[in-house]
Amino acid sequence: MVKRQRIVNSMGLFFFGIAVILFHAQSWGSKVESPRMARATIRPGETLHTLLKKNGFNEEDVKAIWRQNLLPKNFRILADEPYLVINDQKEKTRGIKFFEQLSDYSYYLFKNGTGEANGLRVLEKYRTEIVTVRGKVLGGILNSILSIVNNDWVAFRFLDAYLFDINPRKDLSRGAGFWMKLEKKFLGDQFVKYGEVLETNLEVKGQVETRKFIPLGTGGVFLDPTTPAFAEAKELYAPVNYIHISSVFSNHRVHPIRGKSKPHNGVDFELPVGSEVFSAHKGHIEKIGKDRAAGNHVVIRHSNGLTTAYLHLNSIQSNLKVGKHVGIGELIGQVGCTGYCTSPHLHFSVKRGNRPIDPMKVMRRYPYQFAQQIVSSVNKL
Repeated sequence: MVKRQRIVNSMGLFFFGIAVILFHAQSWGSKVESPRMARATIRPGETLHTLLKKNGFNEEDVKAIWRQNLLPKNFRILADEPYLVINDQKEKTRGIKFFEQLSDYSYYLFKNGTGEANGLRVLEKYRTEIVTVRGKVLGGILNSILSIVNNDWVAFRFLDAYLFDINPRKDLSRGAGFWMKLEKKFLGDQFVKYGEVLETNLEVKGQVETRKFIPLGTGGVFLDPTTPAFAEAKELYAPVNYIHISSVFSNHRVHPIRGKSKPHNGVDFELPVGSEVFSAHKGHIEKIGKDRAAGNHVVIRHSNGLTTAYLHLNSIQSNLKVGKHVGIGELIGQVGCTGYCTSPHLHFSVKRGNRPIDPMKVMRRYPYQFAQQIVSSVNKL
């Protein structure tokens, strides 16, 4: 009996050993080495050139990447924005990856196994999580947001939601609460970047002001779900499909280039080069020109007694001529940085007769061609 038990035990150990060997063989044969990724942050003063040199690219590598013309002319890296340092053993590449904020594309600049420098534009398949973050206003609203989410994109996106309605200096009190829903984008388990801010909430004079984001083409608009923007009785439509203001209408502003205080008779919409610019209302072209200060510009006189001007354009539609009729919401050009300009933007100004007025007081939040889409979207909020 004892001898039989020993034989059974021996056979059990034998088959267990075979199973272990087969398991390891199968695991070894199917093992895929995932790329090693480390998230890093662009430091103030760093440029694309210095980041490449910092991550193992020599001067010839940098020149080889420039020659490919992979990166768009308007591509910029900003302090505090993330990038990935990648070491892919399977593909025998190592390099750095930057991410477009407004799309799912990235730029992977790398060296292959033979040391050749190269680059790819990659359509990423992100895993997206929707998170809620909360805080209180302690000091300025901008710094209060940045203390919770250290990301300029998110902070300014939050503030953009209230541009038409709220003056943070006058309307907010210390300790007021704020919270928002926003997207976080991941590659595998690696957090890469923040996506869209989907909803904002802000305590203003004891009331919670909610704004929800509605995508419009490559842009979008923040709306109060209780007071739809399409009900606004304003004379003009927005000339761009996302409203982010870098400089407001003011009687006294220090000019960023000349350094002198003078009126800023318009608003500056900060947007990437090439963003579409639309006519704020129907009218006739009064002027098309290019000069040292305004750069490429268009002036339109409207039937409602207003005149609008669009400055610093990268390009103007070739079919536009002085005296030509333009329809409401018609494409007239693209955002640029021509003339006196420090970064890409549209300077948009409005006159009633000969008197400059604040465009924000007569302008809706969205371009004309998106009006029906907004009506449909608001009904679903």
